[in-house]
Amino acid sequence: MLNRANHIQCSNGSGTSGSNSNASGGKPKIIFSVIAIVAAGIIGLQVLSSRNKGQQGTTTSAGNAADAVEITLWDQEESENTKVMDDWIARFTKENPNIRVIRQTYPNEDLRTKFTTAATAGQAAELVWGPNDIAGVFSTAKLIQPVESFVELSKFTPVAAEAATLKGQVMGVPTTYGNHLVLFFNKNLVNTAPATTAELIEEARKHTDAKNNQYGLVFFQNEPFWLVPFVGAFGGWPLNVQADGSAQPELNSEAMKNALAYIYRLKKVEKIIPNECDYDCAKGLFLEGKAAFTINGDWSVKEFQAKLGEKLGIAALPVLTETGKPMTPMVSGRYVMVNAQLPEKKKDAVKKFLAFLTSREIQIEVAERLGRIPATTEALTDSRVAGLAAIQPLIAAAANGRPMPAQTEMRAAWDAMRPVQQKIMSGDLTAEAGVNVMQQSALEKLASLKK
Repeated sequence: MLNRANHIQCSNGSGTSGSNSNASGGKPKIIFSVIAIVAAGIIGLQVLSSRNKGQQGTTTSAGNAADAVEITLWDQEESENTKVMDDWIARFTKENPNIRVIRQTYPNEDLRTKFTTAATAGQAAELVWGPNDIAGVFSTAKLIQPVESFVELSKFTPVAAEAATLKGQVMGVPTTYGNHLVLFFNKNLVNTAPATTAELIEEARKHTDAKNNQYGLVFFQNEPFWLVPFVGAFGGWPLNVQADGSAQPELNSEAMKNALAYIYRLKKVEKIIPNECDYDCAKGLFLEGKAAFTINGDWSVKEFQAKLGEKLGIAALPVLTETGKPMTPMVSGRYVMVNAQLPEKKKDAVKKFLAFLTSREIQIEVAERLGRIPATTEALTDSRVAGLAAIQPLIAAAANGRPMPAQTEMRAAWDAMRPVQQKIMSGDLTAEAGVNVMQQSALEKLASLKK
């Protein structure tokens, strides 16, 4: 999901906005219509070419040997991260001159659409680099294959591998871990992070002056990804995944109702968050020093550090005072998925490249250069990673999280949650009635997928 690097794009009435470097310079927005594309599986390459006209991917290649084995990698990373990836590819090619790696970057939804359509026609990239939730879509359509035969799975942290596990098989090679929400705070305004939501509310009140567009807390209040940590703290989860890998939405729960009512209370009763605020609004207010706290993803660390430097505070989401349980963000990471139609002659080259990406040195650089949590145990416990001040709070925050479900049912849940959450936050629907609407909508979306 975000940066899930999906592009979130909305506007706020205050006129405050911020730029986002996610996904090839686009503003993140969460779109899940690709489910229908996968289910249909009939969109031709000609249609795709027309749809993506003017949105070509950025291409980088390495390796010049005439007899080189060629591997294509499609990703949807931010521009500053693709520069690091290009450096890695160059180093890999220097070590393996007979393997040529071609990297192409596409906006998030375009990547999903392009791979789905191209794979159906047998013309897709050998590898796809992206968040774990696309594994569910591609796996359901049988476009990717399990990765057990390409890497040694024991090298990864259990939760990193679990987030890409579907029906007992790991469908993506973990390259990073996290991609989760944390609490950022401006040390120019507050000294320490609150341990509980009661403490957060109390401190946030001190920094809220709506007339001057100043708030104690800001976050993307209409997006379900930001709702989920509250649901977890109330003892629920949007998807019920069984041991056999089957899953069903569980949106009409008491936990969901309480979480929605709680966020609405922050706006209408506590009045510590803006009346309207999307992703860019929240980020902009925080970077401009008009918000003491913000809830955002680990993908924002580098941008926030560039602006605030040592004045940036990072902490785990607080414990929900009402339940005594910590807020529970969804945790995933970035994964490399292998095309189900990978030619036999390219398998050894793919294995070498995946081994390189998950090697100790590159995984340490995941932390040092990308600002993300490594996916392997050996890198996670390395002294170089332990010494990174910005990485340690991300690791602590992830410890309270739960793996983001990769099942396609989760996409139906997202699509059902979003419009209802927006209506509840605007006061057009109560939380009690809204959860039933959510559940019914999710079930209808799932039924349509099975037709």
